[in-house]
Amino acid sequence: MASRAESRVRAVHRGGEWRLAEGGGRSAGQRGNCVLDTPIDTWEILLRLGTAAALAGILGIDRELRRKTMGLRTFMLVSVGTALFALLGSELAMNYGSGETERAFVDPSRVLQGIAAGIGLIAMGGVLHRDDRVRGATTGASVWVVGAIGTACGFGYYPHAAAATAIAVMILVVLALAERLLHRIVRRD
Repeated sequence: MASRAESRVRAVHRGGEWRLAEGGGRSAGQRGNCVLDTPIDTWEILLRLGTAAALAGILGIDRELRRKTMGLRTFMLVSVGTALFALLGSELAMNYGSGETERAFVDPSRVLQGIAAGIGLIAMGGVLHRDDRVRGATTGASVWVVGAIGTACGFGYYPHAAAATAIAVMILVVLALAERLLHRIVRRD
């Protein structure tokens, strides 16, 4: 298997379709992702979306078992949606170009900004404020993290997404147990 550096290929737009410029080992006309410089075929797309759903499901189970306003399905849908936006951002970067060898520069940080803002709005929908009490803040923050995990999967950064999921599980489960124990100790005193 070729290393990432060896597999990088420059795509050019000629005659209404994308082709590969000078070598690289891929067949002419094969599309690729210029954000990551790797091809995105159907199986990779399914892997990215499926991984986003699975990792979000791990966090969604905790919220579902605690009967929170947003649970398993919401978390999975948010993660798959953000992964799809990341994939689309990658594809747009590949598909926009003009002239013989030019490609338009598509800034992936704009995709990230849009995702973060949109997920922030969804997350705030689960936060309620009544009588000096705020409820749902942890679920809202969890939705925001799930959006980031889905985005990482969509761009193909699986280790980042897995690490964030593991840390989030520790925060949601282990720290929740520690909080309950601390509250019991405080009540006894």
